[in-house]
Amino acid sequence: MGVRSSQVIQSTSPDIQSTSTSNPEDGSLSAPEQTWSKIVPMEESSTKIVRPSCTDLFAVKSPRNSVICQSKLRPKKEENPTENLAIKDFNFEEEENGIIQLSKMTILFQNFSQHYLCKSMCKKPNPKVVCAGRKGLALSCKCVCTNCKFQTPVVQMYQECRIGSRGPASNTINEGLLIAAVKSKVGPSDLSCILSCINVKPPSSALMHRKFTRTCDIMTQINENSMLQNQQYVKSYCEASGLHHGVAVETDTSFNNRIQAGYEAGTSSVTPMIEQTTGLALPLAVTVYNKICSQPNCTHTTEHNCKKNYPSNESMSSSEKKAFIQNFENIQKNNIINVTSVTSDASAQLGKVITEHNERSGSRSKVDHQLCLVHRMRTLQKNIKKVRLASVPVRACDRDSYMQRLAYCIRIRARMEIGKSYASFPTNQFVVRSSYALRNIVSCFCGNHTMCSQRSLVCRAHLKSYNTAHLPLGQHLTLTDDGE
Repeated sequence: MGVRSSQVIQSTSPDIQSTSTSNPEDGSLSAPEQTWSKIVPMEESSTKIVRPSCTDLFAVKSPRNSVICQSKLRPKKEENPTENLAIKDFNFEEEENGIIQLSKMTILFQNFSQHYLCKSMCKKPNPKVVCAGRKGLALSCKCVCTNCKFQTPVVQMYQECRIGSRGPASNTINEGLLIAAVKSKVGPSDLSCILSCINVKPPSSALMHRKFTRTCDIMTQINENSMLQNQQYVKSYCEASGLHHGVAVETDTSFNNRIQAGYEAGTSSVTPMIEQTTGLALPLAVTVYNKICSQPNCTHTTEHNCKKNYPSNESMSSSEKKAFIQNFENIQKNNIINVTSVTSDASAQLGKVITEHNERSGSRSKVDHQLCLVHRMRTLQKNIKKVRLASVPVRACDRDSYMQRLAYCIRIRARMEIGKSYASFPTNQFVVRSSYALRNIVSCFCGNHTMCSQRSLVCRAHLKSYNTAHLPLGQHLTLTDDGE
């Protein structure tokens, strides 16, 4: 039993009697015969000493009127050898995965080869790669010998890159990780979860959030250069294909919050302009408007790196018109391609802008305004949902749910008919055949397939495998004169 400290109590009261065998030579008590016969309470004038209970007494050489009580004042906690056995056996640093540059491993092993050529050669060289430092995901490693004190110089297992003019250089691994977060819907917290699941120690959340905003500014410049290259590619494609009449583009505006009458919750908008000529849907220009500024006492100028570029006293719904004008002017200013057709939704703002542009430019650079098929189909679905059918199947528990399902089925069928007609017929026959196919949809859904073989390219009623699973409730419509 180890002893860390002891307490010595001087016995001054004659009421304490002990029976023991004394040693006449040195006056000490013999340990085997030492016992306590009677202990009386201390006097009120004496100081009370509180000490822990002691079960083992050891005899030591001391004066006759002294007793030494030995005990552990702060005993160490005994650990259970079976507790957390799995965690102790697992070394997180050795089992950790890392992202390194393979060419740096060659340098690391070449440095350790000097250990074999050393005069005081180790009898059993045993190399081991250990982490000597880290900067986020970037690791610096060295190789040590487990049987001696030999170790190689520290090697940076990453490639440095200069982002700013001041401070230490960054690395491509951390910057590439943040670029992936900016270009996708994955945030810094999601990146930490992904890296932790594959046993890679993620950078600190403070580091990622601090560099996230700066990376957005860098990506803005990269995207502008990329869109300029896209315009060069579209120009080369048109020249190689013999398309000299111009480029067709499509545009639309998305808001962070839905624009509602009487209350405007939207604070930012994004308006891209996508080409439709090559079939790759390459972005040619993008405009972002923002009403929010996070800097206190900001003058909202580019000198203070302010992100607010839209006035607070103007409606966010009018940003679609301004963004389209800016995108269109940016493409014309580059003087690489010529836009001759614009596809958008049925927005009155864009229609007015395109009309005014055609009046100013005349026939030189006239722009055709086309309506988007997707938006037209959405409008069709909304109008069908408002129809009040007089005959609704008995199985339909909710009339609104049944009409919503019916409107969706008609919308999908209309898109399929238009797509098949566009791929099967030339331009001069496309409009006529598509109109016939759309008029035949209701008759086909009612079970009348007489004209389907002549007008429809989607109906499969003539096949033995035909079923009505694509219809609402899996059965044909039953319409009355009022319902039709």
